[in-house]
Amino acid sequence: MRNKKILLIILLLFISFLGACQKATITKVSDVNEFDKLIQSENTLLYDIRTKDECSLAHIPYFMCMGKDIKMTKEELLEVASNISLVYSKKSDLKKIIIFIGSEEDILLVFNELKANGYKNLYYFEGGYEGYATKKGDSFVPATGCDC
Repeated sequence: MRNKKILLIILLLFISFLGACQKATITKVSDVNEFDKLIQSENTLLYDIRTKDECSLAHIPYFMCMGKDIKMTKEELLEVASNISLVYSKKSDLKKIIIFIGSEEDILLVFNELKANGYKNLYYFEGGYEGYATKKGDSFVPATGCDC
């Protein structure tokens, strides 16, 4: 009986270790149907960090507009990543973060910071908001305005 308990404890520790070692992934998605499924899944944070004007004019429904009046500097983008990390410190409860920013370089800057802070499932759409809207075509109805 004692051996079974020890074996069970060792097994549970091993499983916990495997879960903690899960690699962080930054995934570029190019299929709108796949992206729509990601948007609709639970425990997903959706951010649009384009400028306030761009986001207010048109954004994907349920995305939170977080941009400023002008394009953010690299330092400001890193501050956004830090703020996300502070607000959502229970990374294990968070399955996905999806972000739109103007350039792929800026997206990777923010995602690499989040990755360094322990976030594991990071997604963005190839071509950003414009790429998504173009691929959706006439069926896409953007949300407008924002509570920036």
